Amino acid sequence: MDILFQGKHELAQLETSTRYRSPFTNKWFSSIKNLLKTEIPYLINSENNRLKREQKQREQNIKDNELLKLIKPPKGVIKDDVLH
Repeated sequence: MDILFQGKHELAQLETSTRYRSPFTNKWFSSIKNLLKTEIPYLINSENNRLKREQKQREQNIKDNELLKLIKPPKGVIKDDVLH
């Protein structure tokens, strides 16, 4: 300690404060209020984006299924015969 404070280490003070880490973004916050103020909108946006992605995927699946119905070979025709 003498090297760092050159004989005045009895005057040095160390202060700490409670910090809170978000389990969602891993960011640190000085208060619960700041954490909630920042992370609640983040969670809402994340959930909205997830729902939009799922909706787009459902729409794409419907389109893909409709296309597959259009290109299905007629009954009684073997698929290999259609390709040759």
